[in-house]
Amino acid sequence: MSALNEAIEDLGKLRVRTGALSVDFKISITEARSCIDGFVTVMSSMLVPDAFTNSILDIGLLRALPEIIDSPFVNVDPSMRVL
Repeated sequence: MSALNEAIEDLGKLRVRTGALSVDFKISITEARSCIDGFVTVMSSMLVPDAFTNSILDIGLLRALPEIIDSPFVNVDPSMRVL
């Protein structure tokens, strides 16, 4: 029980770093494509091999995101931007 109390106290000490809020997260479409391709390549060997083969992740959607993410005609959910 004391370990739980210590963990809760440690969580209470966490503070938002103001410097982390001014980071520019914009990357080029080419760099985004290479990151997605790298993720797709290693995805089959993560955790359990081939666990993501029939998953809810749509590889086609992931590959299309760099082209549509900043489009004024498409509303991209913030969680997809994180993904």
